[in-house]
Amino acid sequence: MEEKQQMQHEKQTTILKNSWICSITMFLSVSSVMLSTGVAVGSFNAAMGSLTYFFNNTYQIRNNGTSISGDMTTTLIAMSGSMMLAGGFIGSTCSSVILSKTGRKSSAVFMNWINIISTILMSVASFRLPSYECFIAGRFVFGIFCGFGMNLIPLIVAESSVPHRQAFYLSLIGVNLSGGGLLGLCMGFKEVLGQNYLAPLLLSLSCIPSIVYLLAARWLPDSPYTLMRSGRRDDAVASMKRLRIDINLVIFLLSFALQMT
Repeated sequence: MEEKQQMQHEKQTTILKNSWICSITMFLSVSSVMLSTGVAVGSFNAAMGSLTYFFNNTYQIRNNGTSISGDMTTTLIAMSGSMMLAGGFIGSTCSSVILSKTGRKSSAVFMNWINIISTILMSVASFRLPSYECFIAGRFVFGIFCGFGMNLIPLIVAESSVPHRQAFYLSLIGVNLSGGGLLGLCMGFKEVLGQNYLAPLLLSLSCIPSIVYLLAARWLPDSPYTLMRSGRRDDAVASMKRLRIDINLVIFLLSFALQMT
């Protein structure tokens, strides 16, 4: 009896298919974090010469034209890199608290606003003031975005996609991360955005996927599992209808609702 039920469940799972809205939601959700992270890492490495120039110029403004020492430059660059890791630890550690109190879509919107704030600190405020402390703080905030996002994305995929397509969408994590890194490095060429005066623009590229997600968020469905757990059954059913295109959807929704009660 149990084997028969398991075979029926597997057959039903195979029949279920994601809608095009579900595919777009998965692509935008994964890209908003992983593509942003890859571009940020690649552009940071490509902008190392521009950042050295920026640190030296800022130091000269504060110290009556005295050039910055090599040790001080190394320290600032090391702090800029390590603060992203520190922020990632904080973001990943605190993500469980936020995810337990908010929906997946709300968490994704909140997360992408963090990315935009970090970009403003790194590419606008730090170069306008000028302040390398502001740049380092921006790297820390960006790390919070990365740590939080890397915990959120697998949950969105697991709760929104059909099981047999989850591996594909999860594989986009590596594709976006490595592809974003390559894109950031290429954009840092001297012929593109590698000049010192273009460093703010180069460092701001990492927020573009987040902006795209926020612009589209109004039309993206939320996780039906999260909606069901919060007691919003009608919204969960409506979300599932947008995420699936299968003829057996009604049967699946009924079993889904019974499992959550």
